[in-house]
Amino acid sequence: LPSIFQPVIDAIGAIANESQACLGILAQSIESDSLEQAYNRFESLLDMNQQLLNFIGVNHAAIDNVCHIAAKYGFHSKLTGAGGGGCVLTLLRSDTSSEVLANLQAELNYAGYDSWETVIGSYGVLCHSKDINISMISE
Repeated sequence: LPSIFQPVIDAIGAIANESQACLGILAQSIESDSLEQAYNRFESLLDMNQQLLNFIGVNHAAIDNVCHIAAKYGFHSKLTGAGGGGCVLTLLRSDTSSEVLANLQAELNYAGYDSWETVIGSYGVLCHSKDINISMISE
């Protein structure tokens, strides 16, 4: 099975690289044709990635359900983390109406899911320590 799974893993890696380029354009937040193209491309990449993750068996019925609910409102989603039903990322375009978002959140809540809205591009986990040796960092 490695000869079957390795190309899928390679495709997932290529999708991650292409997604990073799309996110770079989206982070600039400049309304233009390239921004619209980046959204369209990133949405396609999210869909492809989710299908490949499903193929290798890390999907869960709850993830499928969240993706299906989000798709009804025109959103694109994929699992994030290790899979198994934990967390789903759904892309919200900058022009998403508050009404559509509220409807999506209400339906997700009704189905038993929690949702959180966050922003891409902020710092992740940071380690703060007063005992850190600065000379070790610069080496």
